[in-house]
Amino acid sequence: LNLYQYVLNNPLSQEDDDGHEIIHADGLKNSQLVRDSVTAILANPNTSSYLSGYVGPNNPNLTIQSGDLGPPTVTTLPNGQTLTTTVQGNTAPDIQTSTMTDNNGVRTSETTLTGATITIDNNTSKGDTPGVMIHESVHAGEAQASPAKFSADAKAERGQPHDSRPQEQRANGVRAANEKQIKQQIKQIEKDRKKDQQ
Repeated sequence: LNLYQYVLNNPLSQEDDDGHEIIHADGLKNSQLVRDSVTAILANPNTSSYLSGYVGPNNPNLTIQSGDLGPPTVTTLPNGQTLTTTVQGNTAPDIQTSTMTDNNGVRTSETTLTGATITIDNNTSKGDTPGVMIHESVHAGEAQASPAKFSADAKAERGQPHDSRPQEQRANGVRAANEKQIKQQIKQIEKDRKKDQQ
C-alpha cells in the first residue's frame, strides 16, 4: 500500500477514508496550500520521515490548524542588543507518561505520543506557509520519534533566545535545505490539479 497515493490521486478532497490521520482543522487559513505542502513534504525523500509517523491507522494523529500565536517577542541580549522574534508556527505534542510497577516493586515509566497539533499563525503569508510547514514538520517528527527527549529538550531550551535553541536550529536547517524543492513540488501539484479540473 502506497500511503500517499490516495491524496495524490484526488487532491481536491484530501480525505482519507481508511484511517491515515493528518487532520486539517476547520477554518484553516490557506487550507489548500497547507494540504499541498503536506503532500509535497510526504512525497519528498528528504522530508517525508518527519510526517510519515502520523500516517497510518496505528499512528498518532496530527492536527494542523490556524491560530493567533501572539505578537513578536523582544529579547535583550547580554551585549545590549535587542532581538525581535516572530513565531509563525508552533508544534504542541500531546505526551502521555505511564508508570508501571512489576511484581518485584520495580517501577518503570514509558512516555508515548498520543497526538500533536501544528498551529500556523494567522498572520503567516502564503509565501511563507510551505516553509513554516517544513519547519513545524521537523518538530512534529522529532516529537513522534522520541517524545520524552523532545519534551525534555524543549524544557531545557526554553530560556534561550528562540532561534538559538537547538530544536529551532535543526528545523531551520531542514527548511533552508528543502524549501525551494518543496515549493517546486507544490507548483506541480497545483498544475496537475488545474489539468484535472479542465
